[in-house]
Amino acid sequence: MASETRFWTSREGRNGFLAGLVGPWIMIGLMVAYRMQAGSMGRVGDTDGSAASKLLGLLWGSGLVGPLLSLAVLPNLALFWWNLYRQSEKGAGGVLVATFIYALVVVAMKWIF
Repeated sequence: MASETRFWTSREGRNGFLAGLVGPWIMIGLMVAYRMQAGSMGRVGDTDGSAASKLLGLLWGSGLVGPLLSLAVLPNLALFWWNLYRQSEKGAGGVLVATFIYALVVVAMKWIF
């Protein structure tokens, strides 16, 4: 019974975990690309450095990295339900563990940094 609860013993569980870790970064990339396409990235800072690094510096300075990461984890909800719909409990468990890791990172950003 213990092997049934470990998500990393199966390929589906490892794939769900990796999708849960990569999904929020893709979402953040899409948000940054949208902001760059909309033309609002030009006001972020000076001319040196990339627009994405300027945006990250602005977000970190204003304390919005944690809330942005919290919003970026929302696609994990869709991944979780998709794995449950496919009847892949280990895949859903992998996504859930990745989401808990992001939750710990957000809590650490809130109270430690």
